[in-house]
Amino acid sequence: MAEFDLNLVAWGAVISGIIATAFWRVLGVLLYHKIAQNSPLMQLINMLAYSLVGAVMMLLMINPSGILATTQMSHRIIGLIIGIVVLFVTKKLPIAIIIAIGTFGILSTFFDNTSLMLAFIR
Repeated sequence: MAEFDLNLVAWGAVISGIIATAFWRVLGVLLYHKIAQNSPLMQLINMLAYSLVGAVMMLLMINPSGILATTQMSHRIIGLIIGIVVLFVTKKLPIAIIIAIGTFGILSTFFDNTSLMLAFIR
């Protein structure tokens, strides 16, 4: 088995990701004026885009990597739920994101999992 330079492999993955993303962005710019905004094709594209964002978000919530993996799942889920509620109430995404991240940060910093469970039981 040949040995690979991990640095070269990592750069290859980054460049591949850039090319794949740039391809779809350029294609979107070229086809923007040719697709009707309310057409079934545009609805399919929107559905796929939203489902991919949702899938990535759930992947980060359920199976995080890196430093996020050291946090409690209950903290992540409570932050997500509060962020969604704030989004529906205020209709302002930046405010909902800030409050969701702030909630997650406060829970992760000041509460351990047992104290959260005791708060819900009472």
